[in-house]
Amino acid sequence: MNPSVSAIIPVYNRKYELKRLLKSFTNIKYNGSLEIIIVDDASTEDIKYHVNQFLKDYSTAIFKYKRLEKNSGPAYAKNFGAKIASGDYLWFLDSDTEIFFQETLTRMISLFKEYPRVKIIGGELIKIHDNLFLNHTSVFPNLFFRCTLVSFKTAKDFNPELIATSNLIIDRKNFKKVGDFNESLELLEDNDFCLCARKLGFKLFTTKNICIIHHVSSYGRDKVINASSEIFEYTKKFQRSRMQILYNNHILFTLFIPFYDIYYGIIIFLREIKQKGFVNIAEKKIGRKLSIFSYAFYHFFALLYSYFYIIYYVFYRKRKIFS
Repeated sequence: MNPSVSAIIPVYNRKYELKRLLKSFTNIKYNGSLEIIIVDDASTEDIKYHVNQFLKDYSTAIFKYKRLEKNSGPAYAKNFGAKIASGDYLWFLDSDTEIFFQETLTRMISLFKEYPRVKIIGGELIKIHDNLFLNHTSVFPNLFFRCTLVSFKTAKDFNPELIATSNLIIDRKNFKKVGDFNESLELLEDNDFCLCARKLGFKLFTTKNICIIHHVSSYGRDKVINASSEIFEYTKKFQRSRMQILYNNHILFTLFIPFYDIYYGIIIFLREIKQKGFVNIAEKKIGRKLSIFSYAFYHFFALLYSYFYIIYYVFYRKRKIFS
């Protein structure tokens, strides 16, 4: 008998995407107890209705649905799900994913036994023009991320520096060792979690036959006045969160950060011209076409904003805003 697993799925206004994910659970072959936990982050849609429709057809799993009283963000929702989970393993999934292989869960659990030093397993496939690519994300010292989309056919096993919680599984005991997701972060809470895990010496592992499809839905995201504002607001959140992680971990947190950002920013920009990894994913997130130059433009001004943000609050107001 395999150990028990709790699948934790935070959701905000993605009822049709959630319905697709839940349906994909019916194809899983797993000889063990599976608990599915839906944490509804105060959606304005009737998420519970679709959950109940699913339960009519799939009654073999233990199921929990919890609706939060107010929208509190993905980190809080994941932590809430972990607290009420009863499984030996915690399996974090995004609501806009789809389980692709029947043996996904069985294979992930077996990998923990096969590689004892590996403590976190996962990975995602991105569909671009009906072709599947494994998302291989690595990180620079200044927490700029390098995204490489590798064809599913040629993808090989590797030890990534980061695994997104679109598909991440970890033993409950090891989750407690790393600690909760940082609820003060607007974005990148899963990246921060992996960085903390690696500080403890945890190894991460990805292989293509345990990856799920991450559809990267644009639906359910905060919408603002227009496309430009939407992209700029997202990049500002990204850069604020990056600065916060740098500050909390004392990583390169000096006046030299802008020089690191310029250096690695140029490297990423030149790579994007050739590979378009981040741009392809960004297009799916915002639901519209985006040029490489537009992508760079918004991140550049978000960078400038983040520098003034940290200088004003940390140095001028003498107040530690990052917990």
